[in-house]
Amino acid sequence: MEEYGRFLLIILGVIAAGVFIGIFLGPIKKLFKFLLNSLLGLLMLMAVNFIGGYIGVTIAVNWITILVSGLLGLPGIAALLLLKLIFSV
Repeated sequence: MEEYGRFLLIILGVIAAGVFIGIFLGPIKKLFKFLLNSLLGLLMLMAVNFIGGYIGVTIAVNWITILVSGLLGLPGIAALLLLKLIFSV
C-alpha cells in the first residue's frame, strides 16, 4: 500500500511540475522575444546612424529609441527619423 502512495506522490509531483513550467514558460518566451527585438532594434539604429552619418541624419541611441525600434521595427525607425527631421532635435 505504501508503494501506491509513493507512486501517487510522484505522479502528482510530475503534474505539478508540468503546470508550474507551463505557467512560467509563456512569459519567459515573451521576455526573450522582447529582448531579441530590442537587440535587433539597436542594430538597426546603429546601421541607420552609420549610413546617416554620411548625409547628416542620425538618431540618438538611448533606451527609448531602442525600445521604439525594437517594438515597431522598420516603421519605428522611420517614425524616429521623421520626428528627428520635423523637430530638428
